[in-house]
Amino acid sequence: MNGKDVYFTYNGLNRPAMVRGVPLMLLLSCGFLATFTGFIGVYFLGIFGLVFPLVIGAFLFAVKIICENDPNALRVVKLSFSGMILKLKHGDWITGFDSGGYGQ
Repeated sequence: MNGKDVYFTYNGLNRPAMVRGVPLMLLLSCGFLATFTGFIGVYFLGIFGLVFPLVIGAFLFAVKIICENDPNALRVVKLSFSGMILKLKHGDWITGFDSGGYGQ
């Protein structure tokens, strides 16, 4: 084996279920929200009520672009957003949060 150890891994267990490049649970919740707001919006606003489902569709398209190369990219975005919220909460703009343990 050319001096390399080979290990069998189950990499498929790490990936979220995707439908056309969008995580399944996000697609289901956004689809329900788009349908609900579409019916309510068209009832009250006429054709202008379709703006809400179009915005949700644009959001899903952006998620598809984000998850194009990495199916776990939304987790990275979520962690970055959590770090930004922590910086706002603590009012600390000079130092950052690092899980590497360097500088302790």
